[in-house]
Amino acid sequence: MKLASFLRLQLQPSAANRGLAYELLVIKVLKSYSFQLMHTGRAGDRGQDFFGHWLLPDRRVQVIGQCKCHSNRLRPADVREFEGVLHRKWRQDSQCIGVLVSHNGFSTKAVEATQACRLPMALCQITSHTHPHSSSQSLHFEDNGVCNFKPSDGASIDQFILNGSAQRLLPDIGIAWRQEIPPTHRVCTRELLVLYRGT
Repeated sequence: MKLASFLRLQLQPSAANRGLAYELLVIKVLKSYSFQLMHTGRAGDRGQDFFGHWLLPDRRVQVIGQCKCHSNRLRPADVREFEGVLHRKWRQDSQCIGVLVSHNGFSTKAVEATQACRLPMALCQITSHTHPHSSSQSLHFEDNGVCNFKPSDGASIDQFILNGSAQRLLPDIGIAWRQEIPPTHRVCTRELLVLYRGT
C-alpha cells in the first residue's frame, strides 16, 4: 500500500480503516525485529491478519498473527479465539508460532490463558502514537545476538511475552528490556531487546 493511501486511512474514522492502519503499522514495527510478514487481513481472513517468517540467525520460523486495536485490554476470550486460528495452522506446521498483537495490552487472565495454551504463542503490545505513519530505521540481529528497536514517535512495543510452548520451540530466544533517559528528554524510554543465546 502506498503512503498516501495509508495516510488517508488514518484520517478516515471508520473502525475498518483504523483496524487496517493498525495492522500495517504492526507489520512495519515487527519488521524491525527480523519478522518478514505479508498482510492478509481482509473480509473472510478467518482471523489471520498477517503471515510470514521470523528470520532468526540459524533458522526461520513460520508466523501467523492477529491484531486487535481495541480500546480495552484483551481478555481470555480473545486468546481462545486466536488459539483456534493458530490450531488450524499448527495442524499443518507444528513449528509455527502465533503472535497476538494488542494496542492496549492484555488482562492478567489473558496472560494466564496464553501461558496455559499448548500451542506456541506470543503476546505483543504495540502502541501507536500521534503519527503512526512515521518512519523508523529497521534493525536486524547484530553480531552479539541482539536485535532491538528504538521507539519512535510512531509506535512502541510495550509488552512481549512468549508462552511456555513458544519458549520450547525457540529455546535460544530471550526477552529483556533496557531503560534509558536520553539527554534531551525527561521521560525514560523503554527498549525491547530480543536476545539470541543469552547475549
